[in-house]
Amino acid sequence: MQPDGKVVVSGEYTAYNGTARARIARLQANGSLDPSFNPGTGFGPGPTGALALQADGKVLVGGFSMRSMEALGMT
Repeated sequence: MQPDGKVVVSGEYTAYNGTARARIARLQANGSLDPSFNPGTGFGPGPTGALALQADGKVLVGGFSMRSMEALGMT
């Protein structure tokens, strides 16, 4: 949870309440989507596996992507 009560969530979804959000979104304290948080194209293909909030408010995301595997010649 961020100091302002907002929560960054990740998972295997491509939309939140009908709004495109590729595997990552930020929710207001009341559970509604925070429109000021725009993750662009999001993440994938593949799940996000970890979220961390830095002291400066930046969000770090870790996970697995087939694109990474392909780039390393591992597929």
